[in-house]
Amino acid sequence: MQQSKPGQMAEAVSWAERENKRAGSKYRGRIDVTRVAAAGHSCGGLEAIAAAGDPRVDTAISMNSGVIRGGGIPTQSGPNRPLPMYLPATEADIPKIRGPMLYIIGGPQDQAYQGAEVDFVQIERSPVFNANLGVGHGGTWREAGGGEMGKVALAWFNWRLKGDEAAGRMFLNPNCTLCTDSKWTVKKKNMG
Repeated sequence: MQQSKPGQMAEAVSWAERENKRAGSKYRGRIDVTRVAAAGHSCGGLEAIAAAGDPRVDTAISMNSGVIRGGGIPTQSGPNRPLPMYLPATEADIPKIRGPMLYIIGGPQDQAYQGAEVDFVQIERSPVFNANLGVGHGGTWREAGGGEMGKVALAWFNWRLKGDEAAGRMFLNPNCTLCTDSKWTVKKKNMG
């Protein structure tokens, strides 16, 4: 199995742009290519971080992920045949993030916790919201609708891509819905 690469997210946006214009496409005129998000879990979250530098990407969500510093992710091409270390995103991608960024992390027991915490510090200009729910690296994604983490991701997309102000209350103001929910530990900056 071959691992996906961040460039494939950019290729997907390009495909959507082409199909939105192409005569005979069942998607012609049906895709709003002015409202684009990148999102992914674990390694996919790293790809979303890298894709967040694409000027066509309006917002991104890194789910149970954060830049891995000082190493890589060992991969296997078969029994006892390791491939080189692979990092879908590095610290160099952090200053390239253009739009609002959401990190949904499984708390200190999540293997991505430390990377996400450092990313939060290093993101200087873009709005960033870090939400931690103490459930570990798998999160609640296997539950119906993605569980609690899925609700947060959906609210973020509805707010950032559709302008849903009710959904935005989950993240805005000191009394935001997640800010006052004792199950979650949150921090945010540059949120306006």
